[in-house]
Amino acid sequence: MALKSKFCAKCGLEKDRLVGNLCSECFFDLHEIKIPKTTEFALCSKCGSIRVEHFWVAVEKQNRDVFSDQVKKAIKVPDEIKVIKVDLIKIKPDGLIEVTYDLQGTIISKEYRCALRVNKQVCPPCKIEARTDYKAKLQLRTKEDPQKFLKDCYDFLSAYKKRLLKIEEFKMGVDAHLRSRKDALELAQDFKQKHKFECHMRETREEYSWDRKKNKPKYKSTILLTKK
Repeated sequence: MALKSKFCAKCGLEKDRLVGNLCSECFFDLHEIKIPKTTEFALCSKCGSIRVEHFWVAVEKQNRDVFSDQVKKAIKVPDEIKVIKVDLIKIKPDGLIEVTYDLQGTIISKEYRCALRVNKQVCPPCKIEARTDYKAKLQLRTKEDPQKFLKDCYDFLSAYKKRLLKIEEFKMGVDAHLRSRKDALELAQDFKQKHKFECHMRETREEYSWDRKKNKPKYKSTILLTKK
């Protein structure tokens, strides 16, 4: 729109720049700006990924920047106005945002009340991982008298229920699934000391997934403890 006058047709004040025949403040007063009253963000409590539209994305920049982008996309403005950026001043149910506009060369910032909520949940990949994943597996095996050995295994493992994810029974021993390699090693040493018989111990590692935050592979440890 061309510059028609230095005086705003609505408020009558002299301005260096007009949009049509209005100053920037009067233009905002007469044109609807749609700011979302409530915005909810989804943040994975396990891996830190953020849901952007229909996808969960692992982000490197600060969460607040990604949240700001989501609010920015939800703001509706007339064609003459461009939203430059959105700053989230306070992320709370009584939240506050600052929106910076470009109105045909005039930069204006305005504050708005907006209920901002961060909903911590578990993203689908982490849910799958939680159901099927274990960080370490302790295999207890024997070459003789399996019935007595199985009883010894269950008696021993009963004291570590909080550390165990799952127990699988086999003909010559059991597999104990644990949350960490450290737990598996501690249980292996405790088992050897408690039963005071000679065991052969071997550890193997297997790559099973990719750590999106650390950008490196994830490994599972299998510790095999065989009674000699």
